[in-house]
Amino acid sequence: MRNLIFSTEISRRIVVFGAAVATFSIFGGSVTAEPHEVREPAAVAICPIQATVIVGKALEKALQFHRLAVEWREQRGATSSIAELTACPAYLSIMAMGQDALPSLIAQLRSEGEDPDHWFVALHHITGTNPVPDEDRGDTVMMAKAWLDWADREGNVW
Repeated sequence: MRNLIFSTEISRRIVVFGAAVATFSIFGGSVTAEPHEVREPAAVAICPIQATVIVGKALEKALQFHRLAVEWREQRGATSSIAELTACPAYLSIMAMGQDALPSLIAQLRSEGEDPDHWFVALHHITGTNPVPDEDRGDTVMMAKAWLDWADREGNVW
């Protein structure tokens, strides 16, 4: 049986103490797992995934996106240059995922609320569209809202 480390965000890991079964929300989906081992001080719950919850390609792509997003944040450092942000190898790999990255990109953008990261170049590259009105360019909160509205209009479940 494979073990996975579940994490909801870059800085937060799920911790399970004394529970027989736990349900985690990962990338908008739900996964049930039995706690197997809890390590201290990292406080990481390692859980074997039950065969009934393995969802195949969608989960693999979501985990790939999450891994690349973590790498991207590490690679880019504290730059404010859009060119530097989007030239990082991990960001380019997210763009190379194409349509497979869209559910995770939209879910990530939704989860960031009033402090959205710069996913806009990847979204534009993958979709071939840009729903951001000219007057909102440069305002990341309004740009995120435009992309989330676009996703809702497209009728996709993100």
